Amino acid sequence: MLDLLPIFGYQHVRCANLARKVVASSSPCPKSTKKLVKQPVKQLVKRVKPNMDMKSALSRQLSRRRDLASQRKPMCELQSNKETISNGRKEIVIEPSCSENPAFTPDKDEDVELQVSSFSPLGLREDVLKALHNINVTKPTVIQMVTIPPLLKREHVLCAAQTGTGKTLAYLAPVVHHLREDERKLGVITRLKRPRACIVVPGRELAIQVLEVAKSLSHHARFKSVGIIGGRKKKFMKKDLASPVDLVVATPGTLLQFREKDRLFFSDLSYLVIDEADSMFDSTFKSDTMEILQSISIRQGKLSPPGEQPVDTQVTIVGATMPNELVVDTLQRMLPRLKICSSGLHRVLPHIRHRFVKVKQEEKAGKLLRLLRHDLQDPFQRTIVFCNTTEACDFVGHFLTEKRIKFIRLHKVLPSKVRSNLFEEFQEGRARVLVCTDIASRGVDPDVSHVINFDFPTSIVDYIHRVGRTGRVKTETTSTGVSAATSLLTHNRDVRMAKIIEQAAKKQRRLEGIEIRPKRPTAEPGPRENWENKEINFKKLDDEDFDEDDVEFT
Repeated sequence: MLDLLPIFGYQHVRCANLARKVVASSSPCPKSTKKLVKQPVKQLVKRVKPNMDMKSALSRQLSRRRDLASQRKPMCELQSNKETISNGRKEIVIEPSCSENPAFTPDKDEDVELQVSSFSPLGLREDVLKALHNINVTKPTVIQMVTIPPLLKREHVLCAAQTGTGKTLAYLAPVVHHLREDERKLGVITRLKRPRACIVVPGRELAIQVLEVAKSLSHHARFKSVGIIGGRKKKFMKKDLASPVDLVVATPGTLLQFREKDRLFFSDLSYLVIDEADSMFDSTFKSDTMEILQSISIRQGKLSPPGEQPVDTQVTIVGATMPNELVVDTLQRMLPRLKICSSGLHRVLPHIRHRFVKVKQEEKAGKLLRLLRHDLQDPFQRTIVFCNTTEACDFVGHFLTEKRIKFIRLHKVLPSKVRSNLFEEFQEGRARVLVCTDIASRGVDPDVSHVINFDFPTSIVDYIHRVGRTGRVKTETTSTGVSAATSLLTHNRDVRMAKIIEQAAKKQRRLEGIEIRPKRPTAEPGPRENWENKEINFKKLDDEDFDEDDVEFT
């Protein structure tokens, strides 16, 4: 046998060993005796050949990802709501009761002591009058008639009037007048880091707008104004304060930061204006606003810092909505001799066409598309679309992009510089549709002729401010000669609020239920919107129509 091994044995033994390995690996055996055989792991990622250009490989990979993303459905999608809306009539329309802005005509129940046709009898300096004429402002509105005289007497004033009635100039013109008069009569000199006047507003866009108005007045009435606004680079603001400044326009948080770091002092502050008072005293800004007020000496008021007393400060409170608890509990306690000047407060704007349309949640986008296409037929018309949340704003943006409608999107998630540039682009007319949240609902003057509430506002206060973006003193109206506001209603609570607005307009009375708003979340969607589950077929939205029995107003 051993002799045959050199001839047959080697091959035989080799085959036998191989057979035993195959049987052992295929037949079951006890875990204790079975040996684990390592198998080569298949590579999941295909390696790039050494001679392949890495950049071109990454480009192809990104291209494939974009193709896959374009095939997917939009991430922001509507969700059907459990709450159904009552059946019946489809819409309600409040036609305008007058053709012109009522800002120049006092109400029947308003006592206007001085009714004038120009600013000259109000007592402003000649250079201030020239500055107003330079920006084509020659006839004062009612709120300007009643506000400017007490401000020139250095009284504390509560300036409350409808949106778009010229409140900015009502307080800014007297401030500029006092700055120039103090220099001429009292020899006051502005010191470094110690402004003599400060205007505090809740939003960056509004701050930029007020600063632009102030700079336009400074061409004739010489004074220096700067903006201490959140989102701006600190080095630029420090550079602005490197020389004496007369007037500061600021947002509250940034203003207090500069004061805490001794980059700004209130010791010479003689004139303080708090604009959009209902926002400045709500839970979002109230602590900052109170800290600012407690840092100054209020003339004939109850708040004054201990120790060294700086110069007394004249305080002006401004707003288009003024809750009763704000006036009674806060302002009159701090300012016991507060002069209240109001005009048309909390009234439905009578020169605007208000339209409320009931739609199903899944039909809102189609209705919005038809409204915008109708507006864009007029080459001079611009439209602003309001949403309640950032998620809803993004959804509308995706939808309009799909429909190839040029628009500008604006919400708080965007960086400050980007927001400022986008708002300037809209004002310059590069796009005629602005999709935004309530960030653009207060104070700013976008000069639009149609406001669309894609999401109906959660309060009457928000409705007043949103609709007030149109029908302003200088706003160009539509080709039909009427500014308009269209609201899409998807909930019964929206209908109830619309009925309140309708009744107030019919009876020509003030709107009730004006309250200080609680702090609202900015990152998460509210109870009305959840944009994750409901699917939308964009191709079918053009052909959608409304049911005749979809709406009921009773």
